[in-house]
Amino acid sequence: MRRSIFNPASVVIVLLVVLNYRPIKAIAQEVPPPQTTNLNVFAASSLTNALQEIEPLYEQSRQNIDVNYNFAASGTLANQILQGAPADVFFSAAEREVQILEDANLLLPGTRRDVLNNRLAIVTPVNSTLSISSVQDLTNPEVSRVAVGTASTVPAGEYAQQLFNSSGINDQIQPKLVFGNNVREVPTHLDSPLLML
Repeated sequence: MRRSIFNPASVVIVLLVVLNYRPIKAIAQEVPPPQTTNLNVFAASSLTNALQEIEPLYEQSRQNIDVNYNFAASGTLANQILQGAPADVFFSAAEREVQILEDANLLLPGTRRDVLNNRLAIVTPVNSTLSISSVQDLTNPEVSRVAVGTASTVPAGEYAQQLFNSSGINDQIQPKLVFGNNVREVPTHLDSPLLML
C-alpha cells in the first residue's frame, strides 16, 4: 500500500501558508509616507533673525520637521506655556522664566540647557551728536530719554535695571525711561532723539 504524503494536518498547514501569503512588494506599498511633525519653538524676540536664518538649514537636515515659531518677550512666552500653549522648545533670554517653568514641572527632566548669552548695548541714532562712553553718561542733561524693555517681562529690561542700580544712577535715570514690550520694539524709539539700552 502506498502511503500518501498529504495527511489532513499537512493540508491545513499548506492552506494557512497560502492564504496568508502576500508578496513583499504589496506590503511595501501599504506603508504610508512619513508624516510631517510640527516643532513649536517659543523664543525670545531677540532671537528672531538668528532663528529664522537657520530654519531652512534645520528643516533641510530633518525632512519631516516643520518649525513653527512664536516670538515674544520671554515673560510673555513663559506665561503662555504656563497657560497650556503647546511649546516643544523654549529659548528664553533669562533664567528666571525657565526656572518658573521648571518649578511648575513643565520641562522634561534633564533637557534644560544654557546655549546662548546676552549683552547689553547702548545704541544711539546714526545722526546723534551725543557722546556716550559709559552708563553714567545717560544721566547727562542732553540725554532726554532712554528706551529699555519692560523689566517685568523683557530680560534685557531687567538687566538694564540691574545695571542702573549697580551703577548708582537709578534715581536719576528713571524719569527718562521709555519702555518697550520686547527687545524688537525698543529700537523703534530710535527714530526720536533718545538712547536705547
